[in-house]
Amino acid sequence: MYHTATELLQKMKVVNSKADELERLIAYIGSRKLFIKINVKRLEVQKDFLISDIQALCRDIANDTGDTT
Repeated sequence: MYHTATELLQKMKVVNSKADELERLIAYIGSRKLFIKINVKRLEVQKDFLISDIQALCRDIANDTGDTT
């Protein structure tokens, strides 16, 4: 394992935080589309960035398969 257990837990907390942020963003986009004109394109880019960021963190965690020290 390349990361310590503490570092791994911190990465998981970041993933969870970003997932919560993504959930709020998706709900916000869905609730606002019908009522007011907002810059949906900017919000969609932000959503795509969050998804990519979460995927990268998860890949980093999944690839941490070295020997534990």
